Amino acid sequence: MQYLNDKVIVVYKLTLGQQQDLLELYKNEWWTADVAESDLNTILQKSSIVIGFVDTASNKLIGFTRVLTDYFRFAYIYDVIVHTDYRSTGLGKRLISFVLEHPDIKPIKNIELVCKKEMTPFYKQFGFSENYATLIPMRKQKTINQV
Repeated sequence: MQYLNDKVIVVYKLTLGQQQDLLELYKNEWWTADVAESDLNTILQKSSIVIGFVDTASNKLIGFTRVLTDYFRFAYIYDVIVHTDYRSTGLGKRLISFVLEHPDIKPIKNIELVCKKEMTPFYKQFGFSENYATLIPMRKQKTINQV
């Protein structure tokens, strides 16, 4: 067991109770509000790296992020979430630091994420930029019927 401090434990796999806590965290964010309980297994099993912060007093999940990576050139950070009661305590910074210092991520050249414009200052402090040089990020968004 790894301690962030005397009040927070770092976990790399969620218990069933912590998965329910994650579902609650997801329900409170605009980009994950549509995540259903049936989606959790896929999200957790198919992610390359899962990092959770758990309050030692309540055993509740209070911070979460996950990474998808090819372990060679690219790693994508998803779902950086801190429970509303624990925001402005530095836990978001610690989540990103744990990702960047993870032994599977350290050798990877391109670590990427998507965020709202107002969050760019937060991520820039870690060296993230909007500079894709001559590359242009693209997306194909499918409707439910196409899935």
